[in-house]
Parts: sequence; C-alpha cells; structure tokens
Amino acid sequence: MGKVTAISARQRIDWDALSDAVERVEITTAEYSAAMTKLETCYKRARRRAKRNCAALLGESHTGKTFVIENFVAKHPPTRDENGLTCPVLWVEIPPKPEKAGFLALLLKALGDQHAHRRARIGELEERLIRFIRGCGVILIILEEFQHVADHPYEEVVDYITNYLKTLIQNERISIVISGLPHANATLLGNEQLRGRFSRPIYMRRLDWRSSSARRTYRAVLGLWQKGLEPFELPDLESEEMSFRFYLASGGLMGYVAKILRQAVQTAAESRRTIVTLKDLAHAYDEEVHEHDVLFGNPFTIALDAKDIQVDRLKEIGTKRPTTRRGHAKNGRVTGRRENPF
Repeated sequence: MGKVTAISARQRIDWDALSDAVERVEITTAEYSAAMTKLETCYKRARRRAKRNCAALLGESHTGKTFVIENFVAKHPPTRDENGLTCPVLWVEIPPKPEKAGFLALLLKALGDQHAHRRARIGELEERLIRFIRGCGVILIILEEFQHVADHPYEEVVDYITNYLKTLIQNERISIVISGLPHANATLLGNEQLRGRFSRPIYMRRLDWRSSSARRTYRAVLGLWQKGLEPFELPDLESEEMSFRFYLASGGLMGYVAKILRQAVQTAAESRRTIVTLKDLAHAYDEEVHEHDVLFGNPFTIALDAKDIQVDRLKEIGTKRPTTRRGHAKNGRVTGRRENPF
C-alpha cells in the first residue's frame, strides 16, 4: 500500500529523500475511502453543475481530514498554459476570525490575484472574485478549518460568509466542501438555505482501542506504515506491545502517529542510518506531541503494566485547549460571542 520502495545495499542512498519518506506513504482506511469517494462524487457532479452538491468533512484534529484533502487535490491539480491558470478545485485554509474583505482576498490570492489584499470595497472584491472563478474554471471550493467561521465573535461576519457561499452555489453553480472540527456543522445548520444544499457530513473519527474491530484496524494501519517506510527498520509496529504504545501516544489519532514516525525517521536519516529505535520514537514523541496531550508519561519508555494507565482517558488526547484571554476553551470553542457593536 505504501509508495516508498526498498533500496538495495548496492544503491547509493539519498538520505534527503529518505528523510521525507513518511510523506510518500499512502495509508487508507474505510473512513479515508468513504471521504475520498464523497469528494470525487462532488467533483463529478460539479462538472455537470448539478444542484445540491456540497459536502462537509468533519472530525477532531489529527484524524486525517487534511490528508484526504491533499490526496484529492493532487488528483485534480491546477494547470497553467498560454491562456493562464486553470484551477478546477480551489483549496484554502480559513484563518482564525476571518473578516469579510479578508475572506474574499483569501480566495483571490489563491487564484493568483496579485492585488488580492489591495484595499477595495466589498462589492468590488466580490465582482473581481467572480471574474477569477469564471476565468480559472473553478467548479469546487474546499474551505478548510471552517470552525473558524463558526467561532467568529461577530454574527454579522458569519452571516456574510455563509450567505456569500450560498450565492456562489446558487448563481455560479459552484460546489462547496467545508472541512473542520465537528462543531463547524453548526454554522450550516444555522443557515436554512445553505443547510439544504449540503448532504450529510462525513466524519473522520479517532480509533477506539476498546473496540476489537478498531483495534484490528489500528494495528493493520501500523503494519502499512511499516511496509511503506522501507528501507527503514522499525520495531514491529503491528505487534501487540508496539501498537499499544502508539495508541497511548496518539489516542487513536492517526495524525499523531504520522508526526511521531516522521520525526523518528528524520532523526535516523540525519544520523545516516536506516534503523529506527525505540529511543528514536521516544524522542519523537517528546518533540511532536503537545504537553497538554501527555497523560501517562512517554509511552515509548514507560512500563505497560503500570496500573495508572486508564485507556478510557486516551480520548482526551487532542481535545484539550488552553484558556485564552477572551474566554475559556470549551469543546474546541471559545465562549463569549458578541454582536458586532458597529
């Protein structure tokens, strides 16, 4: 399943290429396949300008949403010729607290508008964006981190963005895919006309060690990583012990698995070796996993028979949020939304 092939001892090893080996391994699960199928369906229907052709890809951080989007966009990349840019799929990441003009400028910049951030009235930006969308042949727009719209403190901005998306869908027959944390769906539910244009969300969920089927899937995925990362020699990732250590490290979030393996492989490659040790994995964990997600110490150094390991607590990994000056984090959202005083 992996795309990295083994290198014989007689070949000259390209250590720089090997250090990026994790990026070239393709890991698929049932949820990944379902999400890819959904996006491909949206794309095919978008080419026909079909109605009600929008989707939402939701899930906790590190569940693989961006991995799905990256692979989908890679299949439908932008091209450039003597006539200019053709971009059937426009993919942007929404920043925290987007503003009206900033949201339009974000899309314009992604389409190559050199004057995207030049000060202009909202109406002018909207007109220019429509010209670029038509000129570049955009038929599908992917908006990642859509929870930043849902979390916006001003309802006026949320209403503008959702209403503008509705206009693009209705007038330009553009298909929209949003991606983000689960509560991003509340923004769709709150706009009746926009809600009616979206199908049921696709959820990317963490794998739960307490489920025997999820546990088998988790170990199988680790086995795919092992094969895909050849010629690196790692501990038996699919074994009961190592798979449980990785679960303690990731809480079932495959994004954390990728981060740990990426760091461990890079450390080995930088040392000009293909053997990845338990010590490398322990170091990678310390480097890559946020301190808020460390529940029982370093999973690659602790004894697995420790009585204080509570598997049901691992679902907390990836969900903790530090408090902010403007409010307290709650379910991934900061409380205290207020109306725009202007």
